[in-house]
Amino acid sequence: MKELSSRKVYLVILYTLIIILLFLICYDIFIFITKKYSNKVPFNAIRVSPITGEHILVSNTKFPLIEINYDNGNFDNLSYIKYADITVEKFNSSNNMIDYTAYLYDKQIRTSDNIKSIRSISTGSFPKLSFDNKTCINKNELKKVDDINIKYNDNLSTSFSYSNNHYKKSDTLSPDYANIVVEYVPDNTDINHIYDAPFSGLLFSNGFCSSFKYNGKQCIFDDKNHISFAEGKTYWIILPKGASLKTN
Repeated sequence: MKELSSRKVYLVILYTLIIILLFLICYDIFIFITKKYSNKVPFNAIRVSPITGEHILVSNTKFPLIEINYDNGNFDNLSYIKYADITVEKFNSSNNMIDYTAYLYDKQIRTSDNIKSIRSISTGSFPKLSFDNKTCINKNELKKVDDINIKYNDNLSTSFSYSNNHYKKSDTLSPDYANIVVEYVPDNTDINHIYDAPFSGLLFSNGFCSSFKYNGKQCIFDDKNHISFAEGKTYWIILPKGASLKTN
């Protein structure tokens, strides 16, 4: 009888230790999972796009910013170009055509015939943009502009008209753009991306124009204050030496 009682005590202690051990294991697993996903953005969380300033629903992606380079210059036929958050135009002197690059934030992209390359990039390597739907430029340098014309040569040009609070690319089926940026390329400099190096430029936003500088991290005015873009799509022109810019 005494031996049976001792056996029961032994089993109770054993089961208790097993339960404690299982609890500790489960607790460690819980802590590990919590730490691993503590910085994750919940699926369908509402966030602000870092390249348009608009509120969006986002999913968990490590590199949500996609860069698409195209292999032809026919704007209207380029896949996803009308959905691009930022569209970049660059004159290619070797073939006398315009090369286009599209940046899209948290959008599903598939390859197609006119796409030369697709890659994911970190938003940390991209210019830090600020957004404000009010007059988004330096009030000390306000210049009303309704028409923008870029001329590369006698046969190639790009133009925009401002109407109904947006810019429209002429002679194309382009979407509405909230901002137009002109990036001046220094002499003897080959610019492959808009964030490659510091530059001086112009921002056309809300029907006005103002000069600004990119210091390698963010866009600022000459007085060091941050420049603000209007919320929405941006068309970005890398303007080479020799091209002309006219506004009205």
